Amino acid sequence: MIFVILILIAIYMSVYFSYYFLFPKAGRDSIDGLIPIYNDVVKISIVGLSNYLIFLYFVPFLGLFVSMYVNFELAKAFGKDTVFAIFTAILPIIFIPIIAFDNNSTYIKGEV
Repeated sequence: MIFVILILIAIYMSVYFSYYFLFPKAGRDSIDGLIPIYNDVVKISIVGLSNYLIFLYFVPFLGLFVSMYVNFELAKAFGKDTVFAIFTAILPIIFIPIIAFDNNSTYIKGEV
């Protein structure tokens, strides 16, 4: 049981660590990626959606789809194609770090 918890914590931290390197590419402070819930607000503003969308994260089951949509739009904001964006929506644990650490990923959505 402890092993599973440690694995889940490692996965959680890898995504937050990726946000730490991803947000400066979009002109945001890197520390914004380490603050829970606030990093979701920053992601929403990076992709150009309404900040009121954050409230839908807390609606059971709907929050999952909102998160998938925001991750899809995040991949598109960094110039990724539609297939990559779909995989980012489904498996953000794998594809968010790819966007964060890829030197070819540049923010194309405009100034925040």
